[in-house]
Amino acid sequence: MNNNAIEIRGLVKNYPTFTLGPLDLTVPRGAIYGLIGPNGAGKTTTIDLIFGMGKNDAGSIRVAGLDHRTDARLLSKVGRCLLRRADEGISFKRL
Repeated sequence: MNNNAIEIRGLVKNYPTFTLGPLDLTVPRGAIYGLIGPNGAGKTTTIDLIFGMGKNDAGSIRVAGLDHRTDARLLSKVGRCLLRRADEGISFKRL
């Protein structure tokens, strides 16, 4: 069993005026991380890519052992569920 909730390796997303990455990030299961940075730094893009709500240009993402490309449909449902639960004030012990 994988002990990481999120594993990102070499993530790149290109836009006409901005390139995100390459980004490497490991979030151990049970950990709480925050993405902090100025507007336009790629925080929302990173979250969207993690939950399969966008297409990256390079790199790989795994969430709870699921691949963001092959399991994109499932991860997009997980992302919507997490966002809805966060709005309701429900916390998660681990992913």
